[in-house]
Amino acid sequence: MAVKTQTEEELLDSYDAGARGRMRALRGRFRLRSHETGKTSGEFTAIHGKTGELTAVPLRLVYQPRWWLRTELVLDDATSFSALRR
Repeated sequence: MAVKTQTEEELLDSYDAGARGRMRALRGRFRLRSHETGKTSGEFTAIHGKTGELTAVPLRLVYQPRWWLRTELVLDDATSFSALRR
């Protein structure tokens, strides 16, 4: 099991959300640490929307456990979230 520790938080007033244009977003940086060994396994960055239909929706996730490996997930511009809200 990994323990997530937030190391930084930043409000982005003009984040480029692709086809959705520019919007307010929140970027958080985290360090992941193994609960068993205490070793850190890289940095995790998450950007979430702060306004409109993308409030609290992850726009971009980046995980880099080693200097040579980086995984990046970006929200599909064509997805509509208004139909998913209840």
